[in-house]
Amino acid sequence: AATAKHFPGHGDTSTDSHTGLPVIGHTRQQWEELDAPPFRAAIRARIDSVMTAHIVVPALDPSEDPATLSRPILTGILREELG
Repeated sequence: AATAKHFPGHGDTSTDSHTGLPVIGHTRQQWEELDAPPFRAAIRARIDSVMTAHIVVPALDPSEDPATLSRPILTGILREELG
């Protein structure tokens, strides 16, 4: 089994999510251009699972809930938009 991680993208922070709560300051457009493509490709290739990141992305969820707890990110983007 294969897993794509860490959705919605964990590469643009130096904060360790095991010891702090990273905040990614990308706009939605930046996310679409930088972080979304690998996840889109993995989902198109029928990846077995997607692991979420415990990070905050205000452009994707203005409530600033971490992605692991975010309905707009998990249901809206991951499930409904990306499939």
